[in-house]
Amino acid sequence: MSQTALSAQINARIEGLPVVGWQARVRLLLGVITFFEAFDLLLISFTLPLLKQQWQLDPTQVGLIVGSGTFGMLLGALCAGALADRVGRKPVLLAAMLLTGLFSALIACASDWQGLLVGRLLQGLGIGAEVPIAALYLSEIITSKVRGRFVLLYELSFPCGLMFAGVACTWALPVMGWRPLYWLGSVPMVLAVAVYLYVPESARWLAARGQLRRAQACMAYMERASGHAVATPLLTEAPVARPRDSGRWRQLFDPVLRHASGSVGLLWFLGYLVNFALLIWLPSLYVEVFSTSLAQALNFTLWSNIAGLGGCMAAAWCVDRIGRVRLLFGGYLGAGLSLLLIALTVAWQQVLLVALLAASCSFFLYAANMSLHLYTPELYPTLLRGKGAAWGALCNRSGALLGAVGMGWVLALHWGATAIFILLGGLLLLASAIALQARETRGQVLG
Repeated sequence: MSQTALSAQINARIEGLPVVGWQARVRLLLGVITFFEAFDLLLISFTLPLLKQQWQLDPTQVGLIVGSGTFGMLLGALCAGALADRVGRKPVLLAAMLLTGLFSALIACASDWQGLLVGRLLQGLGIGAEVPIAALYLSEIITSKVRGRFVLLYELSFPCGLMFAGVACTWALPVMGWRPLYWLGSVPMVLAVAVYLYVPESARWLAARGQLRRAQACMAYMERASGHAVATPLLTEAPVARPRDSGRWRQLFDPVLRHASGSVGLLWFLGYLVNFALLIWLPSLYVEVFSTSLAQALNFTLWSNIAGLGGCMAAAWCVDRIGRVRLLFGGYLGAGLSLLLIALTVAWQQVLLVALLAASCSFFLYAANMSLHLYTPELYPTLLRGKGAAWGALCNRSGALLGAVGMGWVLALHWGATAIFILLGGLLLLASAIALQARETRGQVLG
């Protein structure tokens, strides 16, 4: 039996599975883990002021600590993508959870800034690996008819984890200090046991690698868990021709995939550049441009975060109805127009109007950005899907870094708020134009 025939049979059996409690339980388990990955990601933002005071950290040390986490996430995403295509989705997920949990516990025990730096670097490896590979895995266990909603409902766990980090730190830091929060962040290490016991390897990946017996066993487990036997002939015991390798990075830019990789890479880069520019600098703009108090600025920022969560929910509801391309186009267009309207109204000094428009921008921007986690794996064949997800993560992190640092450079040039919002809005309009040229994947059976 050829590897192509094996993959076709496995795909047909997965497409025939009903959407029942088993898939939802796996999604819930991975969602809880991703919730704590997001919690761990943002925890440093709230605990760093206390750590600076406690350990008398200078700006260079602070920069190294913050940068180590970002570098770790970038490296983790790249390594995870290659490993997920070579050794499987499940081992990479388990390793990512263990890294995140173990080194969150190490941070909780740290006695100096060097221990914190090492812990952040290695914890970042786990965070950077888990999020893209978990979304990729979920897309491979579900039928194409509901894949969009299924994956995006999982993605809601990440913004919820970010919001929980803010709430937990506001309440717990003054009472308990910072160490118990990092102990809480080690939960993924415990949940890795449940993943090991109850989450099977991706049958699509096993089939693509020509591992007939393991693919059969995995499908039998999924069918039993779903309470439904698919009416597809059982795989024969004929030998399967295994692929010589798990796909190479350069294949992402072969003629067949070049346009898809370029388009989705630009969408990741532009979307997260603007996202992080606003996330980090918007509170400061409220204070400096509109003369609000810090408390008011944080409240307005909370409006944007809540609106962003609403945008993620809306995306999950409509992605299988309108398709990926329309959602990406509409999301970036709506966010870009919201920022251009802010640019037009800055001179009026109506901060409430600006805050509402910023919330509107977050609604559309979060909807589009979150959809990229679904859309990117759909563009690639199984043995390149991990590397495709890693390519998206590389562009994501690069855009986020430039957005955070680049906004500081722009503000130093004294361009003024109007020019800044025109620039950011223009970048999102460019993203919407790129989305229009992208390939639709709604209803596509993963190959």
